[in-house]
Amino acid sequence: MSSHLDIRLREGTKHSHTMAENTAFMKCFLKGVVEKSFFRKLLADLYFVYSVLEEELQRYQHHPIVEMMYFPELHRQANLEKDLAFYYGEDWRSQIIPSPGGDKFY
Repeated sequence: MSSHLDIRLREGTKHSHTMAENTAFMKCFLKGVVEKSFFRKLLADLYFVYSVLEEELQRYQHHPIVEMMYFPELHRQANLEKDLAFYYGEDWRSQIIPSPGGDKFY
C-alpha cells in the first residue's frame, strides 16, 4: 500500500463511499431530486461534521503532517451556516441537532 495519505484514504474509504453512493437518497440527490426536508437535514449534518473537522484542523494546523493539508480556504462551515439560515431561518441553530451517532463528536 502506498504511503501517500490521499491514496490510502481513497483506498480505505472506497467501500464506504460505494455504499453511501448507492443509497436511495444519494441516487436521487445525484439526479437532482431530493425532498426539501431531507436536504435540510443533510445540510445540518454536514454543518456538524465540518464544524468539528475544521476546529480540529485549525487546532493542529502547525503539526508537520496537518500543515501539509491545512487549507482554510476550503472550509465549509461559514457557507453551511448561510445555507442553514436560508433553509431554516435565522434561528436555525435552535432547530438542528446532530443525527444519532454524530452527537458523540459535537
